[in-house]
Amino acid sequence: MGDLILGPVIEVTISKLISAAAEQINLAVSWKQELIILQNKLVLIQAVLQDAGQRQVTDMAVKHWLLRLRQVADDADYNKDFKVKLELISLGQRFYSQANLIES
Repeated sequence: MGDLILGPVIEVTISKLISAAAEQINLAVSWKQELIILQNKLVLIQAVLQDAGQRQVTDMAVKHWLLRLRQVADDADYNKDFKVKLELISLGQRFYSQANLIES
C-alpha cells in the first residue's frame, strides 16, 4: 500500500531532478559557447589595440582615443567590485529559486 503512495512522489521528485540537471547542463553548454565567443572578441580587441598603439605615434586622434579608452577602463575597474557583488546576489537568488523548485 505504501508503494502506491510513494511511487508517484518519487516519480515527481525524479522528474524535477532530471529537469533541473538538464537545465544545468544546458547552462554549462551555453556558458562554454559564450566563453568561446568572448575569447574570439578579446583576440580581435587585442589586435585593434596593438594597431592603435603603433598608430598613436603619428595620429593624435588615435592617441586621444587610447587615452579616453584608458579612462573608461580605469572607471570600469573601479566599479567592477560593485558589479561583481550585484552578480553574486543575482546568482544567489537564481540558485535559491531553483532550489525551491526542486524541493517543491
